[in-house]
Amino acid sequence: MPPGVAAIAMEEHTHHHGTAIAFDAAPEIGSNIRRAGEDVAAGTIVLRRGSIVDSRHLAMLAACGVRQVRVLRRLRVGVMSTGNELVEPGPGIAPGLITDSNRPMLLSLLSSPAMDVADLGITADDPDRLSGELTRASARFDLLISTGGVSGSEADYMHPALLSAGGRCRAMRLALRPGKPISAGSLGAMRVICLPGNPVAALVGYLLFVRPLVRRLIGAPPGAPSPPARTAETFFHKLGRTEFVPVSVVGYADDGMPLLRKLGRGGSARLLPIVQSDGFAQIAADVGHVPEGGLVIYHRFDSILQL
Repeated sequence: MPPGVAAIAMEEHTHHHGTAIAFDAAPEIGSNIRRAGEDVAAGTIVLRRGSIVDSRHLAMLAACGVRQVRVLRRLRVGVMSTGNELVEPGPGIAPGLITDSNRPMLLSLLSSPAMDVADLGITADDPDRLSGELTRASARFDLLISTGGVSGSEADYMHPALLSAGGRCRAMRLALRPGKPISAGSLGAMRVICLPGNPVAALVGYLLFVRPLVRRLIGAPPGAPSPPARTAETFFHKLGRTEFVPVSVVGYADDGMPLLRKLGRGGSARLLPIVQSDGFAQIAADVGHVPEGGLVIYHRFDSILQL
């Protein structure tokens, strides 16, 4: 800016008449002048250790003249499905087989610049083959996420395969619906989480266990807690298990909270209610029927499906 300039007039507020310029109004002293340090004063912290660098931070770093910053190595994650009944998506599925929907879902959920995520495909229900796959994965990944093989039947081999490979594993039966069976363990430095095979149960398991773990491993802060909402009808619920119910927002209560309605008949294998809903209502294990207008925790998909 030339020395002695006290204000700047916006060009669209001026009119040219030959070599003369007319102003709609005289600009105030100091108007339309951006002074050095006006946005970021010297010594201001613009990016803290542990921050996930996104497009906002890149703009700020560039504005501050920073070309490079030190970052953590990307988290290496493998995603595997198990089951003799699984096939890749496509036409002409033979009787007795089902399309693997879990792997595409998890690969999308885990998509992040902070991670390198690998698709490990479908592994058959064979303990020796599973053990070999786990051993190979342990040399490549920090975290392995699998679905299927945890319900406890004779054909569910994730737990014994992980132990056979030399790892540690804890099989659990949680007071949770959907998502009761889950296993967690490690093989060498690789952490392992084995989710249920039913897709809605796998999604709930991801939200409760995988997502918080991944955020911790990449150095991100814990996600914000989901807010409460009110029911637009009675939510019938059996005591003893925390339940996640697909719901839609049908309005807002007088206090501004969303009003939720159950969306059809849920189930751990039914994806359509999930696609048609706005999120999950969480009903605690020690809560019975929730009356109309009662409180539940509302997990909005547009928030919780982002890492």
